[in-house]
Amino acid sequence: NQTIQIYKGDSVIIALTDLPKGTTLSYEGGEVTLLEDIKKGHKIAIKDIAAGEDVIKYGYSIGKAKCDIQKGQWI
Repeated sequence: NQTIQIYKGDSVIIALTDLPKGTTLSYEGGEVTLLEDIKKGHKIAIKDIAAGEDVIKYGYSIGKAKCDIQKGQWI
């Protein structure tokens, strides 16, 4: 496994290894293609997140997006 999704309703998955731009990943509920290189341990958006919207991890908000985030981007 290259990623982990903590909770089914999360808006992010976590990279378990360094991942290059262009990699397509499957997770419970869909697929995402990386828009940039992602380092191990970092979060990846699995949906578009608008500026001001909650970023969901562990089933809870871990903060609000400061800018628009595209699906597949590093957070």
